[in-house]
Amino acid sequence: GTFNNWDKNALALTRDPDNKTWRVSTSIPYGKHQYKFVVNGETWVADPNTPKEDDGGGNINSVLIVTPPDYATPAK
Repeated sequence: GTFNNWDKNALALTRDPDNKTWRVSTSIPYGKHQYKFVVNGETWVADPNTPKEDDGGGNINSVLIVTPPDYATPAK
């Protein structure tokens, strides 16, 4: 995604023992990011469980918004 310069090799998911859940952990900067999953090293797939957004180049990507922990607290 935009948080790793669309490097399809940067964050490999691993399968949980239940054989149903795939996951990865990483630090992502605050802000709005677009991303997709890469299946079998070639097929780019949007996350079916997130909002989608056109990137302006004809691609529909998933959207992730990362906010700081105190985002809900008004500024003083």
